Amino acid sequence: MTGAARIWTAALFLALISALAVLPAVASTGAQAERPLLVSRADGAKGAVAKAASLKAVSADATRIVFDSTPLGGDANGGLYLRDVRRHTTTRLGDRGGDAALSADGSLLILSGEGIFARHLPGGRQQRVAPVRSGQPSLSADGRVLAFTSSNGGLTVRGEDQVFVRDIRGGGPVQVSRASGTHGQLADGESEEPAISADGRFVAFVSQAHNLAGGREDGYVSAVYLRNLVTDRTVRVSPRGMLASTPSISANGDRVVFAALDSVYMFERRSGDVAIVASGGPYTPDVAPSISADGRYVAYRAALPVAGIKRLAITDVRTRKTARLAEVGLPEGGSGPIAFSANGRFIVFDTHTEGLVGPQKDFRESGGVYLLRNPLLRSRGNPR
Repeated sequence: MTGAARIWTAALFLALISALAVLPAVASTGAQAERPLLVSRADGAKGAVAKAASLKAVSADATRIVFDSTPLGGDANGGLYLRDVRRHTTTRLGDRGGDAALSADGSLLILSGEGIFARHLPGGRQQRVAPVRSGQPSLSADGRVLAFTSSNGGLTVRGEDQVFVRDIRGGGPVQVSRASGTHGQLADGESEEPAISADGRFVAFVSQAHNLAGGREDGYVSAVYLRNLVTDRTVRVSPRGMLASTPSISANGDRVVFAALDSVYMFERRSGDVAIVASGGPYTPDVAPSISADGRYVAYRAALPVAGIKRLAITDVRTRKTARLAEVGLPEGGSGPIAFSANGRFIVFDTHTEGLVGPQKDFRESGGVYLLRNPLLRSRGNPR
């Protein structure tokens, strides 16, 4: 895509580990985590705690966090809020519902509702960037390239969700859920869950199509694909016969993680190899995984053999060590997204289980958004 090809290319991150067919079983670590910081609250370091809060978006340094919740700080209706972790301020952005995305510096907010809108913070003018019946926004680090889904009749010929990108500074939407080539065959099945790389060059997505890459399959298909917006090449990420979903992509597009068959897998773009990051055992991977910008850390929720209980787990794919809630004292529960800061030092997540951590009342609410230092890193840096 011409617009995306002009986007700045992110600096190289840490050297990646050699591609493996299957990673060996991970080893647990006894690393002790800091006390999680509750960020879903009203103004002030000890502001009123939000109830039933859900994570929506995070800036690259994890100091600006968007969440929605029930009424907070005198607001009678609840809504979407922006928490500045350094300044201890919370600003209402709008009504609850929909998805959100932030640029790396936290200055551009993308919101979905009756379409998708862009707003420069604080208090900037709101601009429509995608038509009605559009959602699932994913934004490049500089806030220029937006990936999203839409079933709008003006964009799709089949009336079902497909994945598009557009340069917010100019140019219209371009469908990326298609076979290789600038004018490759359009997906013949629904496509969704786009995840764009920080440098704006790659988009991972899920599709039920049979005609994108890797040949046709019989029966129901749910596969993860990766589209190179510069070369217009589409490759299949998940193996044939596997029902895959919820991709997450590294900053330079070299790695994609996804969920399938109660496991978390990682795709290496340069080699084409697929490796298992986590699978089965007493902690069965569940819900969407998330990969750090440098592709080294993968976070996911692990379902215990107890109905309704999930615990956060973080795996270092270089050392094959895993930190789980039982070892690091994280809150239990949770069902929303997980986000890393760009440097991998911090993790932001939500949790929906009561009686979370210790005797502090802050952690006894029915749901909250938390920030935690990555327990697999020794660095004590802190955005607070």
